[in-house]
Amino acid sequence: MSASWGTREFEYVVRFEHRRDLLITVYPSLHVEVAAPHLKSVEEVVGRVRARGSWIVRRLREFEDQPRVTPHRFAPGESFWYLGRQYRLRIERAGSGVAIHRGRLVAKVGQNAAVQEIRSAVIGWYVQRARVVFADRAARIQRSISLVSGLRWSLRIQRMLRRWGSCTLRGTITLNPLLLQAPPSCVDYVIVHELLHLREPRHSTQFYRLLRRAMPDWERRKQTLERSVTRSWD
Repeated sequence: MSASWGTREFEYVVRFEHRRDLLITVYPSLHVEVAAPHLKSVEEVVGRVRARGSWIVRRLREFEDQPRVTPHRFAPGESFWYLGRQYRLRIERAGSGVAIHRGRLVAKVGQNAAVQEIRSAVIGWYVQRARVVFADRAARIQRSISLVSGLRWSLRIQRMLRRWGSCTLRGTITLNPLLLQAPPSCVDYVIVHELLHLREPRHSTQFYRLLRRAMPDWERRKQTLERSVTRSWD
């Protein structure tokens, strides 16, 4: 579907779900997605999108002004980010494994390893580290923020194209390993956001009230995350 605000036209996709409120999301990829309750009519959805046209166009322009991210080549000297710090990739043609050592992200591969093998090794390392780091930070958060302490949940690591995290009604929290590129404060924001969905599944007024109580500066952290971290290694 398409809409416009002023002289700017934009496309958007509508998904009808089991939810109570309508949610419009603008992604850094310039993709606009509308999640709407099943009971909403198409006319109502179109009307809400038009009413939010100014905000949608403003967010699109903000993302357009950001520097474009070039695909990773997984070549020596290339920059990779880990918990908000930049590391240059060093490839050693002996042994196996990936680790941060003396300010470098060191990938040890076979003598004849192709780029695809290096890529798999580096991405695999991020996924492994994500399981450890996210679980550790979540435990720290639950000890320090009373609103999420005592909540029972399970962690899943999965790459997602347009989300940093998600939470099911059964208490499974899925986090994107690409989030490991972000500063710790941004990682904590996503974890708190998903943990609070165990209390309030919807992005309702009550949810954002809880989020502000748990993390008063969540909006600043969210902006930092969106501006500084790529959602893809490709």
